[in-house]
Amino acid sequence: MRTRIPSNIPDYFEDVIETLPSAATLAIVFDPRKESLDLPNKYRDLKGKEWVVFRYSGDDVRFRRVYAQKPPDPNFPHIVLVSLPSKKQSFIFESTKEEGQLIDASFISDILEKADWTIDLNLTAVLDKLVPDEMWPDNTKLYQEEIGRNLVAFTSALEELRREVSASRPLNKNHLKTLVLCCRHPEIPITEFLFEDLDPASILERYLRAVFSRKLKTEDCEILRELAQERATPIDKDLIPWFQEEPVELATFLYCFDILKRYQVVNPFIQLNGLGILDFVLDFDTSKLRNKIDEVLSHIAASQDLLANIFG
Repeated sequence: MRTRIPSNIPDYFEDVIETLPSAATLAIVFDPRKESLDLPNKYRDLKGKEWVVFRYSGDDVRFRRVYAQKPPDPNFPHIVLVSLPSKKQSFIFESTKEEGQLIDASFISDILEKADWTIDLNLTAVLDKLVPDEMWPDNTKLYQEEIGRNLVAFTSALEELRREVSASRPLNKNHLKTLVLCCRHPEIPITEFLFEDLDPASILERYLRAVFSRKLKTEDCEILRELAQERATPIDKDLIPWFQEEPVELATFLYCFDILKRYQVVNPFIQLNGLGILDFVLDFDTSKLRNKIDEVLSHIAASQDLLANIFG
């Protein structure tokens, strides 16, 4: 991994073009998302060198007309910024925001051959340069905008992940989701979002701990739920209902059940359902939780801080 990680995609571009030899006169820049790099028509790099920017996005005739007007000087520094066509320009590409689509640059192959350097701003290409030897799962493209804006946080989270998960194990889609959560919440240790090598009840406990003790947005809680459920329920299908209900409703149920247990009420589960105590506040069938309630509650009771967060 590089010692200096750029903060975002434009920062990465500036780092790369600054390192080009002083004699370089033509840089090809591939920007599949088009909006990643907002270059002026004349760009001055960090060393003070001025580059004239030509834009190509499948508009062959327009590009050739403009490019033909560049000075004949072989030492003329310029950038050809290549991006996907917009929907108005092309019926080939369904979206300009989905990574993995190909940019057809065959029409300017003669120019590509003369390039001193090619800079690929495709997110996975950038990550390959910043973090060699990693394989990026398919769902990386779903978070490309967010990751591209937070390269420092993402690579820092990856370092933390690799302290917990051996480098010999390829990254999977759940690892990627975990990294995204860490980018959004750098103050939370990554271990709170990892569910590997835990028994199913401990997975549920860790999930509930994060939900009730951390200030997570609804979408983050949903990602966390997916991570925990996918890890736990194939091993113990009785836990499926615990991941299907909203955390607030689970907390209400656990709170009421715990009170009856502490006061040694006989058959607390039957009492709760028979008296209809929860009918007005819960929107799910609590009988689905019966098989695991004692095991779950014992895990929670063993952790006083979690108990306080749920019942406080």
